[in-house]
Amino acid sequence: MLIDAILLIGVGLVTGYASGLFGIGGGLLRIPIFLYLMPVLGVPSALAMHVAAGTSLAVAVPTTISASHSHHRAGNIDVGLLRTWLPALAIGVVIGLIATRYLSGRALEGLFAALVLVAGIRMLVPRAHKGSSHSTEHCPPGGDEGASPAEDPQAHLPSRPVLSIFALAIGVISPMVGIIGGTFTTPVLTACRYPIHRAVAVSCVGGLVVSVLGTIGFVVTGWDAAGLPARFIGYVDPLAFLLMTPCVLVTVPLGVHTANRLSQRALTILFGLLLLAIAADVAYSVVFWHGE
Repeated sequence: MLIDAILLIGVGLVTGYASGLFGIGGGLLRIPIFLYLMPVLGVPSALAMHVAAGTSLAVAVPTTISASHSHHRAGNIDVGLLRTWLPALAIGVVIGLIATRYLSGRALEGLFAALVLVAGIRMLVPRAHKGSSHSTEHCPPGGDEGASPAEDPQAHLPSRPVLSIFALAIGVISPMVGIIGGTFTTPVLTACRYPIHRAVAVSCVGGLVVSVLGTIGFVVTGWDAAGLPARFIGYVDPLAFLLMTPCVLVTVPLGVHTANRLSQRALTILFGLLLLAIAADVAYSVVFWHGE
């Protein structure tokens, strides 16, 4: 148990700092480490991705609560858009959770590898909006960059049915790979010329919905899973949640502080290359599957 605790604290410190440093949600960082760590903690290899996703979403709950509260105080929350976005997102999460019950760990790891590959390529390609790389778990509130005060923020958004389809798709994919969805939400909204800080705020609130429903869902779907350590609650490791959460909350600001002193483009390229390496590693494990 002591060794488990030390490993989990280490993961929390490293992923929290890296999340703040590189400005990206912690799920993309936690999942690949969990895939290596979970078998060490006694999780069958075939269930490692399920447990990694469930535990990662649980760790994201407090951070998304904090981020959402910050954006609410800053006045970035677009209630009108959330009324359209959140119901479809929630339905998508439920569908995604049901799918994870029937998909193998190999299939989920393959999906995660594809996602990381896309994220890595995206980080290596220069973007018009610098803020679109903000971590949606730890996103700083602020004003709407480049937006005219007199302009309706939703003026260029597609119709409600189209927005609902986007949210539904993001909701389906996110729990399957253990992320809160900001990797998709912010780029989709900013591509529609929606103000960046409002887009990040929508990602934060949406991420809270994904993380809460996802955590509950992975507890339920993994309740009768065989071979898990006794302390696990379904596919969620409560020890990881208790030990990693304070580490993440403490080290994210340190990472942000370091990032402010370094070249953002250099950091983006470095992290993009890291994501490509992670994608290649996970893809290798899928091709040469080690599951039971």
